Amino acid sequence: MRKRLYLLLTAYYLLFACAAPRPTVKIALVAPFEGRQRQVGYDAFPAMRMALREVNMAGGAGRYNIEFVAYNDNADPAFAARVAHTVAQDESVLVVLGHLRQDTTDAALPTYAQAGLPVLALDGAPASCTANPYVFRGSIQRSPQQQAEGAQAMQRYTEVSGGPPPGAGSIPAYSATKLVLQAIQQDVAAHGAPSRAGVGQALSALLPCGP
Repeated sequence: MRKRLYLLLTAYYLLFACAAPRPTVKIALVAPFEGRQRQVGYDAFPAMRMALREVNMAGGAGRYNIEFVAYNDNADPAFAARVAHTVAQDESVLVVLGHLRQDTTDAALPTYAQAGLPVLALDGAPASCTANPYVFRGSIQRSPQQQAEGAQAMQRYTEVSGGPPPGAGSIPAYSATKLVLQAIQQDVAAHGAPSRAGVGQALSALLPCGP
């Protein structure tokens, strides 16, 4: 009887363990999705989805699911600052891509800095060092092979976007997403569990602040 009970408990434990959801971490895209500047966000959104799908299909980051969430900042600095507070309060968000405009990025950065939340700012500002070592600004320099991979990905863009061709912001968003996903993977490999600080450190190695 005891042996049978033990076997039943063991089977129950294994079933429960297999059914237990994997922990989820997030990348936040903050961009305009309404108003005159909405196309900026709509160019980036499916490119991010594509990059994330490719990485998850290739195994993701250890035992972690990676998702991304999109926030509208209306291309308005005051509104962007309020949205940044909402993003920073979500502890599952490890890194921010945004705000795709320099004025809204500037308005949001103090909040992200206070929360220790890494930011990859694709806002058109010149590449530069900042007082916060986890704020990365400017163009992403990609190798010829990576540029070729990005071009191939854009050929598949319409499958994810639902029809429209890639826009001006699609390739930078794809490359940036690949980069932060690589940083998350490296953080998981190094520490077992990803964190904002760990992802920031990984990005620092991938995108060192130059002179």
